[in-house]
Amino acid sequence: MNLCLLYLFIFEQIYLQKGYIMEKIAIPTVNDTIDDHFGHAELFLIYQVSSNKEIESKEFYVPAKGCGCKSGLAGDLKNIGVTTLLAGNMGRGAQNTLKSNDIDVITGFSGKADDAVQKWLSGDFTRTYELCSGGHNGHACNHHDH
Repeated sequence: MNLCLLYLFIFEQIYLQKGYIMEKIAIPTVNDTIDDHFGHAELFLIYQVSSNKEIESKEFYVPAKGCGCKSGLAGDLKNIGVTTLLAGNMGRGAQNTLKSNDIDVITGFSGKADDAVQKWLSGDFTRTYELCSGGHNGHACNHHDH
């Protein structure tokens, strides 16, 4: 075993013992509020959460322009380590794309992003399974079932 792998192994063991396993949660937002349409979100808040259910950091991610379910957004979120996405509602195409990138999608959230993360951490939420079908709140891209 080379020295770099040994250091990495020791570092991981220390993190595991201290409960520092991190998870990244993404939330599509507009003005710190959950964006009703995931695919058109101009900004994502990315929360890094410890296994002790504490928010360790919060950062911003600005996706490339274009509808999220047709762009490389899911792959981009996966590449930065996102494992869970909290959203209001979402079409089948976007959910399938995120799930195929190993991102757990939990819909049914609304309001402030910080509040949604706290609800998720405490388990005080109800997962909804209703799919967005387009044509809501002035939105009519009608491509959710692709």
